[in-house]
Amino acid sequence: MQKLSPLAKTMREMAPWLDAAGRITGGLGFGALLGWALTGYWEVGAWGWGLGLGLGALLGLAGFIMAATRLSQGKNREGPP
Repeated sequence: MQKLSPLAKTMREMAPWLDAAGRITGGLGFGALLGWALTGYWEVGAWGWGLGLGLGALLGLAGFIMAATRLSQGKNREGPP
C-alpha cells in the first residue's frame, strides 16, 4: 500500500471543509444567477438582484451549516482512513 505525503494528508483532511465553504459560494452564485434572471427576463428591477442574492445567501448558509454539523459529528468519512 502506498503511503500519502504530508501534503496529500493535509489536502484530504481539508477537502470536506472546503466543500462546506463551497456551498456558500455556490449559493451566492445561484442567487446572482437567479437575480439576473429576475431582473432581465421578468423586469422586476433592482429588487430582483436583492431577492436572488438574499435567497442564495440563505440557501448557501443552510448548506454550510448542514455540512459543518455532519462534519463535526464525524459522519462525512467516505474514503479510507
